[in-house]
Amino acid sequence: EPLLDNYRLGREMGDFEYASLSAAFYCTHSYGAGRDLVELEREVSGLARSIGRMKQETTQMLANVYHQEILNMMEPSGDPCLLIGKVCDESLMVSQLSQTKENSVLCAIHVQKLRLCYSFRDYKVALESSVKAEHYLAGAKGSMLVPIVLFYGSLARVAVAEGLEGTDRFQMLRQVSKDQKQLKKWAIKAPMNFMHKFFLVEAERFRISNQFSRAMDYFDLSIKMAGENQYINEEALAYERAGMFLFSVNNEVRGKFY
Repeated sequence: EPLLDNYRLGREMGDFEYASLSAAFYCTHSYGAGRDLVELEREVSGLARSIGRMKQETTQMLANVYHQEILNMMEPSGDPCLLIGKVCDESLMVSQLSQTKENSVLCAIHVQKLRLCYSFRDYKVALESSVKAEHYLAGAKGSMLVPIVLFYGSLARVAVAEGLEGTDRFQMLRQVSKDQKQLKKWAIKAPMNFMHKFFLVEAERFRISNQFSRAMDYFDLSIKMAGENQYINEEALAYERAGMFLFSVNNEVRGKFY
């Protein structure tokens, strides 16, 4: 709500830069917090148009990236991992933003692709997007993009590591372990935002280590914490991952519940 207040106040005072930034950050935080997509799509659409009327082109691109991610989650498309559709064309955006070195928006684009690719189970491309996002993280310090890269990047690495052996698998999981240390620090400081994320990565690590009981304990902890703190998007993700795991070990009764 304070971001919306700042957006309205900025418009009234003619401070269009901070008005548009507040509107865009409202979009990014609302999506990350798991707001209902139908309602949020209407809001983001209106705010993106308003940012455009204020002639804040780069900030409008940021809002459009999130708008397109929402549309990809809501509507069938040829490739839901591509940010190409009604409001956004990632190939044109990346080219333009690279020329102007708008690293924060470039980071956001790759973060959204990371999240989409993992959600639609294209783990290899998700990992590639994570690596690209990490390259631009210096332009997004202090933003919510940083923990998202650690969280979804770790999930993607675990998924890819499951198909690897030897040194490659070890190095992949070593990076996950390193990022988990940072995520755990944030989880201790702000459990309402990060603990369910930490638990879900732990569940996936135990899953590929064939530790059935511990994996399910952490899946359940992640579901519980996400639900209590109204992260319905990541609560749903934890349910889905737990269900897929149960089906993989031929436990269809519990799998259908999850």
